[in-house]
Amino acid sequence: MTAVPEDQQAPVSGEPEPETVSTPALSQAARRERLEALAQALGESSGAIVEGDKLIQEAGQGVAIHGRVDPDGSYGLVWWMTSFSPTGHPGWRQAASQLTREGEAIYTSALGGGYLVEVEHRVLSESEAVQRARSQEPVERVLWLIEHFPEELAKLTPELVPSYLLPPEEVEDVEARTETSEPDEEGEVEEAQ
Repeated sequence: MTAVPEDQQAPVSGEPEPETVSTPALSQAARRERLEALAQALGESSGAIVEGDKLIQEAGQGVAIHGRVDPDGSYGLVWWMTSFSPTGHPGWRQAASQLTREGEAIYTSALGGGYLVEVEHRVLSESEAVQRARSQEPVERVLWLIEHFPEELAKLTPELVPSYLLPPEEVEDVEARTETSEPDEEGEVEEAQ
């Protein structure tokens, strides 16, 4: 006969069932109340406002904070900023992964242009959220990522952007260039790039 592990055995009659304690999820109204309390705790001079289910605050140097209260009562603070990079690359995720740590993200397009940097911190209490929101460390980290992402992109080996990522007018332009390669002044045909 095979023994059944203790944790899988049915309780013997007369023994109480083990209790599992779970906290109920906070309602949307309760989460909004906590956000409003956080905005008050940050102070009127912070400029923090609550819009819907987000707290929005200017953190300085062009970096903004979006704050939220999750159903479990924890606070999520996201410092973010957008910038521009003239260089795109299909391997942009690789460049981003070289720079980011846990809780950080960079989003862009293989075509280049704008990109978004986010640094997220999760805390359990309002006092921790106030302390984090007042810290300049996340602002400095966002600015560092903004500065270094284009440099990391430039280190990647150049690749053509796949045609399925290109806007239709650029696909047509690339196809036209590859179909009609004209000779240069010396009579040599240039290869389409």
